[in-house]
Amino acid sequence: MEQPEARHGSTGGVCRSCLRGTGGARRRASAHLPPADGQRTPPECHHPHLSNQLHHMTGGTTVPELFVLEFDGFTEEDYANVNSILGIDMNSGEGDWPEGLVTHSAGRTATGWTVVEVWDSREAQENFMNSRLGAALHEAGLDKPPSRAEWTSLRAHHHPKKKAKAS
Repeated sequence: MEQPEARHGSTGGVCRSCLRGTGGARRRASAHLPPADGQRTPPECHHPHLSNQLHHMTGGTTVPELFVLEFDGFTEEDYANVNSILGIDMNSGEGDWPEGLVTHSAGRTATGWTVVEVWDSREAQENFMNSRLGAALHEAGLDKPPSRAEWTSLRAHHHPKKKAKAS
């Protein structure tokens, strides 16, 4: 059976993101495609601008995890305070981000605040909670547990590349 070629460039079937993340070690693009048996695999690697953290932080073997948290009564001021304690500037994105966190998004809701994150593993988030986030929430006076805390194993995570509009 012929191996599929990489979908994003002429690199001899080797994913450019993988070349960058492995110090030049050549991996076949087919290693990133789902197997025929339907087993869960990491997201397909087929965009040069795809955050290669997902693939390379996990070594291509762990399925990344989506974590959704909802906090009733939590305000933007609370969010800013917790992030300040953590040493993270949400305006610039600079700071002491936790190991294993791939993506973080947050915003106000009608009843409070929602945080949506992608982690390389549930264990990485648990380590962050136990080592830093729990203490920061406590220091900010926010000891009430979230009204929702839900995990989902991801099948894909992309940063879509938009097609140019015709003039």
